[in-house]
Amino acid sequence: IASAFAMQKAGHFAQAEAIYLAILQLDPNQFDATQLLGVMAMSRRQFELAIEYLNRAIAVNPNFVDGYLNRGTALKGLNRLNEALSSFEQAIAL
Repeated sequence: IASAFAMQKAGHFAQAEAIYLAILQLDPNQFDATQLLGVMAMSRRQFELAIEYLNRAIAVNPNFVDGYLNRGTALKGLNRLNEALSSFEQAIAL
C-alpha cells in the first residue's frame, strides 16, 4: 500500500492504480486499496466507479468518516442530491 500511495501522491496514477488492483486481487476486502481507488476515480470524475469503490470501503470499515464524505461528493457529482445528503449526514453522525 505504501508504495502505491507514494506513486499516487507523486502523480503516477496508472502505476498506483495497478498496484491497488493487484492488492485487491489478493484481498478483495483490503480497505486502503479500495478506498484509495475510490478517491482516484472521483478525482477523474468517474463518479459511478468511485461510488462502487467507496461503498465497498464503507462495508469493510463503516466507521471511516472520509468514506462517507467522499461518497457524498461523488453522489453530488452525479446530481443524486438526496443520496449525497444522506451520506454527508452519516459522516456527521460518526
